[in-house]
Amino acid sequence: LTSQQMEKMLQLHLACEQRIGVIIVGPSGSGKSTLWEVLEKAYEKLGRKPVVYKMNPKAMARQQLLGSMNLDTREWSDGVLTAAARKVVKEPLEQRSWIICDGDVDPEWIESLNSVLDDNRLLTMPNGERIQFANNVNFIFECHSLEFASPATVSRCGMIFLSDEALDLQRMIKKWLKTHTASDTTQMEAWFKDYFFKAFSWVLAHPQAVETTKVGMLDGALSHLALGAGSKHDFVAALARGLGSNMTTETRNDFISDLCRLAGEGGLLDVSYGLDPLACIGDELRERGIGEDEAAGTLVMTEEVQRNLMMLAPW
Repeated sequence: LTSQQMEKMLQLHLACEQRIGVIIVGPSGSGKSTLWEVLEKAYEKLGRKPVVYKMNPKAMARQQLLGSMNLDTREWSDGVLTAAARKVVKEPLEQRSWIICDGDVDPEWIESLNSVLDDNRLLTMPNGERIQFANNVNFIFECHSLEFASPATVSRCGMIFLSDEALDLQRMIKKWLKTHTASDTTQMEAWFKDYFFKAFSWVLAHPQAVETTKVGMLDGALSHLALGAGSKHDFVAALARGLGSNMTTETRNDFISDLCRLAGEGGLLDVSYGLDPLACIGDELRERGIGEDEAAGTLVMTEEVQRNLMMLAPW
């Protein structure tokens, strides 16, 4: 844990004591889930482990989330969030409960919680039933931005902002090396120091084909190194495929050229003779992809196709 993460956890603790609703804002991979998970473990060590209900509001329809009423029978059916709400209000006051919504803050569903997030702490459902929350309940929202959140919602919640600029790449790579021991760790550390950070800085300074986060680029780079690298050429080639997969053709060519000069290696995207890029997907899918039935649509294994498949292989 870094000092900044510790500070953010203390902020989350204080925000949960003061507000029923807390929004953790930050890009994917910035540690939003880690924040409340570590705080939960800290509470557990103190003998006050909270009851956690986690859901993704954007993964379901509004009726499935908040509940619905049958217009013919007037029968009410609870949604995922309202069912969790019924459970937390039955807990004793000394038992803290968290309802965690991991997904974009959308007015379509969060506007229904405005009366919950203010001082009333009252959830009114379409069937007229009301659920009153006590001080032992918190709604924690994880989202990457507040672009679609209304001022009414934002003003009712505590805010914690995270940024991927504060992420320590060296710490993350050090942890990754401990769990991926396919190659000599000492040699891998030397290659990371000599080539990885310079290549990663190059990528951060140039546009990507598809917008992604800093952690997303790091995952892409490490994906090709997960099986290990037996030589410097293998390491740099894996780096070229991992970092170059999300670039336009022109940018990728410039990146490969600079990486070749940096490492003193060539042919980074070449596929070795006898290497099968489709081996990782299994025999059945492989045979279907390169079969001889033209009517079914076959994959012609040209040199360019092989290069692209090598970039996709770890995924």
